Order: sequence, then C-alpha cells, then structure tokens
Amino acid sequence: MLQALIFDLDGTLVDSGPLHFEVLRDLLGARGLTLEWNWYQRHLGMTFAGMLARLDSRLPLQEILEESHRSFLNRVDQLVVHEDVACLARALHGRLPMAVASNGHRPVVEASLKATGLYDYFDTVVTVDDVAAGKPAPDMFLEAARRLGARAEWCQVMEDSDEGLEAARRAGIPARDVRRLRSP
Repeated sequence: MLQALIFDLDGTLVDSGPLHFEVLRDLLGARGLTLEWNWYQRHLGMTFAGMLARLDSRLPLQEILEESHRSFLNRVDQLVVHEDVACLARALHGRLPMAVASNGHRPVVEASLKATGLYDYFDTVVTVDDVAAGKPAPDMFLEAARRLGARAEWCQVMEDSDEGLEAARRAGIPARDVRRLRSP
C-alpha cells in the first residue's frame, strides 16, 4: 500500500549536476585545484562535505560551502527540470503526500525548487541540515516519512544515486532508480 512518495532533488527532479560542477570547479580553481568532470560524476550523491573531504581534507569546508551557495544561488535560474520525474510529482500533487529529501543544504534546495516551479508540489522538504547524517545513512528518508505521517515501508523513493538508493535500502523503503528512466 503506497502512502507517500519521497523524491531526491539533484539529478532526480532537476539536472543540477552541471551547475554544481561549474561552481565548485571555479571555486577550487581559484585555490589552485583542478576538478575533473569524471571525478565529480563518480562522487555525485555524496554530501558536499564528503565530496570535498575526498578531494582534499585540508580544504576550508565552511568557507567553500558559503562561497558555493552564493555562486549557485546567483545562477539558480539556469537549472533544468528532469521532466521524466517532475511530471510524476505534478500528476500526483494533492493525491498522495510527497516530500523532497536532499543531501543539499536548505537554502540551495529550496531555491532550486522555487526556481524550477516545483516547490509547491511537495508537502515537506528534508535536507542534510535536518538530520544527523546524510545519504547513504537512512536518516533523511526516515524523517521524510515521519513528516508525511507514513510508514517507511509504505513509501516509495525516487532516486538517482547509489548513495541515495543505499539510504532507502537502509531505511526499509522501496526505491526506484530514475537513471533507468533515461536514455544513455
């Protein structure tokens, strides 16, 4: 029995990877570091802190985080909606409780949803700021289910990353890998 849907944001509802990459590449380039697209793609789905720690643990995380948020928010109007998934949210709006559960930080997640016209389709938004641990920990999906008043096992997650799919598995929530909806 399906009680609620939980959507990831980046890569699932919106194609934000290229914009996040450009912002991070520029910030790291100013610090003398090179960020390659292939490396970045392999680490999509991780928290921002986790990605930076893998790249270079000596980086000033908070400083880069704040700079990246400012830069991203200045360019948020460049985001593109993944219509193959967003159409599901639009179709089920008002019929089924729905949440967004994202490893992103709240200001960026909410701005992304608003800039793409998707914000009002969701009953709640859970970000990495709301939980003890981001994906692949189950915390985010469990919190989304709780806020929606649904039993975890009766929810469905829409996700595009291995970390997110693992988080859903750990939460006991069935998940759909939306990468399979897209042509290669």
